[in-house]
This record gives sequence, structure tokens and C-alpha cells, in this order.
Amino acid sequence: DRAMQLDAGLRSLKWALDAAPGEGGLDIRVLYACSSDRHGRQYAELAREHGDVSFHREGDFKKDLISLVQGSSHVLFLVDDNVFTRPLPLDEVIAMLGKTPQALGFSLRLGRNITWHYPSDSAQPPAEFIALTDSVSAVVWPRAERYFGYPLEVSSSVYATKDVLPLLQRLKYHNPNTLELMLSKQSGAFAADRPLLLMHEQSSAFCIPLNLVQEEYANKFESSLEMDAEELADRFAKGLRVDLAPLKGFEPS
Repeated sequence: DRAMQLDAGLRSLKWALDAAPGEGGLDIRVLYACSSDRHGRQYAELAREHGDVSFHREGDFKKDLISLVQGSSHVLFLVDDNVFTRPLPLDEVIAMLGKTPQALGFSLRLGRNITWHYPSDSAQPPAEFIALTDSVSAVVWPRAERYFGYPLEVSSSVYATKDVLPLLQRLKYHNPNTLELMLSKQSGAFAADRPLLLMHEQSSAFCIPLNLVQEEYANKFESSLEMDAEELADRFAKGLRVDLAPLKGFEPS
């Protein structure tokens, strides 16, 4: 039920890819669910506006996800409230994962600029960064805390498909929240052989938690802004879209 937020995420992702050097490209696939015909029509409108993106309405979340991931070499998981603020050099990301066999993944939401832990509303304990290149560092995630000790997630990290597809096939989950919960419980199995989490010096993506569209988990969000899914759907219907210009170059903490 978040066509407005998904549109912002897609436009920012395309800008981030176009703004980066190299030929790295993504086959962008959207798996969506909607609770009403109105929201369904808005996703159909998005599919027309983003003709280079394939849209798939959810039938069975797990089966659909596995089908969409199979056949790829790598997967970048995103959620609909992700926004990119800096260029995304995808060639470099894939190359660094290939050159670093101890790396479990490459986080696009982490970097030296991340100093605050939003869920607990408290300071993020500093991580010990290992510089690999001028622009890429690694963190030993089993020794890190909170964000930096959370290597398996679905809001802007890149993984080798061979590492995550067996988990997607084996684990029990039925939506993005339960998927991330189950993935996080598997982290320990990678601690010995894949203890590194790669990231750029400064993150290129972050989440804007404006609202909640599921009832299983009381995820923290900015309720004071009064931008629930229906309010944004009203604005979307009027032809309004998120203005991304102020966010280009923004440095989240």
C-alpha cells in the first residue's frame, strides 16, 4: 500500500546507478501487495511509469521471492521506503565481494557516518573499520554491535545469490518482516568463515520510516508526521510525487 514511497525508492535507485561510474546495472523486480483496488491501481500506474521495472503482485511471498531471485549471481534486497542519496558504483560492490571471500555481504546503508541507532533512540556503538580501498571498508560483524553486528537484512544490502538462496528456500517466513527475522537468526552460521561485512566509507542509502503497513511488528516510525499510507495515496492520486532533490548528497546518521 505504498506506491508513493516505492516510486521515490525506484527513482532514487535509478539516479544512484546512473550517477556512478561503470556499467553496473540491475534487473529491478518489485514484489508488491495491496489491500484494496485503489492501491492496486496505483501500483499499475507505477508499472506504466517505470516500464523498465518488472512488477509482480504477491501470491505466496516465499514462493514468489524465490522465483524472482533464482538465476541471478547477486541480489540487492530493498524495501519500499529505501532512498538513495549517493551514487551506487555497483561494479565496485560486486568486484569487492568477489575479491573478499571472507565477506558475507556489502551493506549500502552503513558507513562511518552511522552513529545513531534509530530503533533504540541511542548512540550506535562505534565499529572497528578495516580500510580495504580508498572507498571501501570492512567491519568484523561478529565483534560489532547493533547495526554493524546485523549482517543479514533486507533493506539495502548486496549478497551472492549462492549464499542467500538456500536460506530463502529453507527458512519459514511469509512477509518481509518475518524474512528478516529468520535471516538474522542464521547469522551465527557464517561467523567463522564469513566474518566481514563490507561497506563504503559513507552510506549511499537509508530508510525513511514514515508509516506502518503491517500489524505483526510494531516497528518504530515517525507517526508525528501524519503521513500514513492512505494520506500518501491521496497525494499520489493527485499526481504528487516525493521531491528527491533535497536528499541527493544528504548524509544520514
